[in-house]
Amino acid sequence: MGIKQLHKLLRPMAQTRYQIDRSWSGKRVGVDAMCWMHRGAVACAYELLLGKETDKFVRFFMDMVFMLLWNGIIPIIIFDGQDLPAKQEEASKRRQEREEARDKVLDASRKLGDGRAALDINVQKNATKAIKISVEMIERILAALRELNIEFMVAPYESDAQLAYLCRIGYLHAVISEDSDLFVYGCPRVLCKVDKHGEGELFELESIVGVGNKREVPELIQKSVDTVLDAGSAVSAEYSSLQEEGIVEGVLDGTWTKPSGEIVLAEENEGMSGDADAALGGGRR
Repeated sequence: MGIKQLHKLLRPMAQTRYQIDRSWSGKRVGVDAMCWMHRGAVACAYELLLGKETDKFVRFFMDMVFMLLWNGIIPIIIFDGQDLPAKQEEASKRRQEREEARDKVLDASRKLGDGRAALDINVQKNATKAIKISVEMIERILAALRELNIEFMVAPYESDAQLAYLCRIGYLHAVISEDSDLFVYGCPRVLCKVDKHGEGELFELESIVGVGNKREVPELIQKSVDTVLDAGSAVSAEYSSLQEEGIVEGVLDGTWTKPSGEIVLAEENEGMSGDADAALGGGRR
């Protein structure tokens, strides 16, 4: 998830071809686990949907971990905890969309047979839409992480707020994620679209809001960091309606107003649940 169009607006200020190297050696880098799990699952979406045995998502995830280790980086893997109450409506909508996509894939598989269906572009698209990260999938990732003694934790709610907090207090040097919510949570350093070679787009908060930045600054940021942070808080408070209306567009044209309700910060909560917690058996590593 994330705030629609925010990544695009901030992209002019990113180092668009940043290469992870040993200059980050010895530093902790937080990873949004669900991003890597989803990317890995795309490569085997059809097999997962049909319940076939596959380890492609595990191999993708661990290849990314090995890339960090090769550069001397200490990976800290953060899993989502329970859904935010404010996002229940959106979560329900996404579940329904996944189920509809799943039904289309199963129907095509019955009509075309597994072999032909697996090669069909529309089937693959629907299989990707139907991806659901299961407890069993998380358990396999956790087992691989434990084998290498990689540190991981489960956030109280979504991982983005937890990752941003850990980076703000200096525990993490940077965060790897595709979630634009990290920007409005004030995460100092976010690396997006990282490939298996360690190349990605680096966003640094200091460059975005710092005084004397000569690069073109999107109007969204010029309207003050406080406004953007308020907008980010609103994503938690009224997520579904804001996604429909367009939170970024609202800030830009002056129609956005702060709703009642507050975001629940990860550092203020200790309880957790959800699939990752179930995979851990209810305890932290």
